[in-house]
Amino acid sequence: GIDPRAIGLVLLPLFHTGGMNGSVLPLLAIGATVVLRKRWDPADVLRTIETERVSGMVGVPIQFQMMAEEARFDHTDFSSVAALISGGGPLSDAVSARYLDKGLRFTQGYGLTEAAPGVTGMLPEEFQAHPGSVGRQCLHVDTQVVDAKGQSRAADEEGEIRVRGPNVM
Repeated sequence: GIDPRAIGLVLLPLFHTGGMNGSVLPLLAIGATVVLRKRWDPADVLRTIETERVSGMVGVPIQFQMMAEEARFDHTDFSSVAALISGGGPLSDAVSARYLDKGLRFTQGYGLTEAAPGVTGMLPEEFQAHPGSVGRQCLHVDTQVVDAKGQSRAADEEGEIRVRGPNVM
């Protein structure tokens, strides 16, 4: 859902697959703008969202939590932001609610370095309808949940997640 007019703020380190493959490369591939900061500072991120008119960012839950805890959060102009993507762990309902109160919605997914990084993802409306879910498998990725004997389990049952696709090492 992004186009060359997008302005992505990179919150994740570039040595990590989420920073490079999940943030920078997709934006560069379509000719969008990439905004990099020298270091992580939640107050600086909030200022940058306003000054650069950021349209989206990928982060981990603690980053979004720290931004929401900043004093300037309530006064930040988020009108340019169309996409907030959280990964690396579950986003709490309390943090999600802080952003939802400002009219912002999250997407969430599951990935790993060995999958470069995408395995599953969801749309904002799916995130709200299915809290705790990581969505559906990405294009060209097959997923399966199995028990200790390798037998298939239902998606809502505990087990090992198996991932297969051309992006998987």
